[in-house]
Amino acid sequence: MLLARLRALHRRGAPERPTVLAVGSLRLDPASRRVVRADTEITLTAREYALLEYLMRRQDQVVTKIELLDRVWDAGADTDPNVVEVYVGYLRRKIDQPFGRHSLQTVRGAGYRLFDETKADEMRGATGADLIDDIDGDAFASEVAAEEPIDAAEAGAARAPAPSEG
Repeated sequence: MLLARLRALHRRGAPERPTVLAVGSLRLDPASRRVVRADTEITLTAREYALLEYLMRRQDQVVTKIELLDRVWDAGADTDPNVVEVYVGYLRRKIDQPFGRHSLQTVRGAGYRLFDETKADEMRGATGADLIDDIDGDAFASEVAAEEPIDAAEAGAARAPAPSEG
């Protein structure tokens, strides 16, 4: 059964990989190992480059810390998952902040997503800052809280009764 599957995969050939990966104005050329955003070349360390390449190949998909550790770091090493947060921060400071973008997004409780902000901007007619106020998602929580006003009577009923004086 496995042999038949391998033969079928071999007949189909390897899926064609794009020559240059692109997410919005961010471009990564695997052949030359160059990264460019808005005609500005960005210098990355080998680890930052590997992390960015993996995220670009999984554009618009949420990628977990564990998956990134397995794919970008040595799977056999006992690496602290917080190292992913550190390198995501390094990437943001190089690929997003200098350009006023927020394309590398934290999906709270799930992982990270690299997406094309320009598509979302066009759909909403918004700027990148309007699209994502807080990379970690706090803006969404405050918007939800603002939409649900609390009735003063409900708030008082929810509190414990005051001890009676006697």
